[in-house]
Amino acid sequence: MKRILLVCLLVLLGLNAYLLLKEIDGAMGGGTHKKSPDEKFTLMANSLKNTNPFSGEDETYAEITLHEGFISGEVLKRIKVSPIHSENEMSYRYLKEPIQWNEGSSKVTFTTPDYEVTINLKTEPGEVVNASAAAGKPENHLHD
Repeated sequence: MKRILLVCLLVLLGLNAYLLLKEIDGAMGGGTHKKSPDEKFTLMANSLKNTNPFSGEDETYAEITLHEGFISGEVLKRIKVSPIHSENEMSYRYLKEPIQWNEGSSKVTFTTPDYEVTINLKTEPGEVVNASAAAGKPENHLHD
């Protein structure tokens, strides 16, 4: 009877360890960033892949973050686009000038061969900040 209880305990411990391990985000990849002309914001765009073998997620996705100040500043907006069509999780490092700020730092656009994301930072009174993405491929989904 003690052996059966010990085996059950070990199985339950193993199951709990697996369930815990599969929740760990092992996102790896790279990208690019660019400060706004007035240097109040920074847009960072990364192509990432979850490398945790227990997670079951193996698609490459994009994470676009708008930061106050530099990239260590507070994240004001986070946008996830998945799936993306890229050769690997480091592909955004090789895009040529993908981030374009307008002169007044009120709008930023990130462009890839698959999609474009535009974030408007200045609003009219009573209006909310708007983030929009136009996916070039219908299977891309925008998560905000």
